Amino acid sequence: MKKTFLYAVATLCFLASTLLVRAESTFHGGLVYPIGEGILAIGGSVQLTVDRGQVSFTSTLFRGWAAGARIEATLETHGKSVPVDFGVGTPGVWPFGEFFGPIIGINPIPFPCWPSVIDPGFNMWPSFEGLRFAGSFTAFAGLETLMRQKGATLKLQIRGPVNGVPDPLFIAQLRFVGNPEVISFTAEINAARQIPRNNSPNEAVAHFSLRGNFLSYTIAAVPFDWTTVGIYGPSAPNAHALHWSLPLEFCGLSLVPIQEPPAPTRYFGGIALTDAEAQELKRGNLYVNFLSTEYPRGEIRGRILPDDRGPDEPHEN
Repeated sequence: MKKTFLYAVATLCFLASTLLVRAESTFHGGLVYPIGEGILAIGGSVQLTVDRGQVSFTSTLFRGWAAGARIEATLETHGKSVPVDFGVGTPGVWPFGEFFGPIIGINPIPFPCWPSVIDPGFNMWPSFEGLRFAGSFTAFAGLETLMRQKGATLKLQIRGPVNGVPDPLFIAQLRFVGNPEVISFTAEINAARQIPRNNSPNEAVAHFSLRGNFLSYTIAAVPFDWTTVGIYGPSAPNAHALHWSLPLEFCGLSLVPIQEPPAPTRYFGGIALTDAEAQELKRGNLYVNFLSTEYPRGEIRGRILPDDRGPDEPHEN
């Protein structure tokens, strides 16, 4: 009797684990190509939804890498290789976050700064011109299980010279994501929202896209002498806990010509969040803070709020 009971429990556990693995799974990744020591070119993002051996995919690539190119794609997992027919992409303009996915093992991500490397349509910030690829195919029945258990890589071979690079090969390490929905956020950053308020004339605006637990961002700020930019929280007068220091320094203010009046310098990157941090973000409890020598606890700041909410009201002293 005892053996029968244990056998039944083991069978139920096995069936439950099998059903869990076979539930429709979504994987997301950022397509990158090394262009120098510690610097990656970002080609775009790819997302796959896998149900055992049935796969559907979407991929958004920057126009500069995909326009007029012949693309060969392969999905690889645990020694198995499956060709993916990308077909002909549809041109369009998409929000910044659509082009980025998690880049496993690299945080912060050393994005390149040069517009010609990323996309000739860079000046369309915070949206970019690109090509959207979509399709579906049938692979072997155990594909989903292998991808969930062993991980997977998508290799995107572009044939022909692109941006001076011969036959670039972009690689995306795919990460399982439980929630592929994209949520957009904005932070309006100035001295009126700082605690305590000060008289700094400087200001910035930040746009964020959250896909699963991966947060991509663009920040535009008129150049000034800041020392650190970070995401802090919770959003309260006594909040001093630094969540992340955003990797903005890699762009270097000297790379952007100063005009009269000064043109905003634009930075972009991405960070991976924990489940708890993503929830804090969705609740509106996090904010961007620019620290400077004159204001070591913050010169300008702004709450990160979902785009379907109203603007952050300036704080009162």
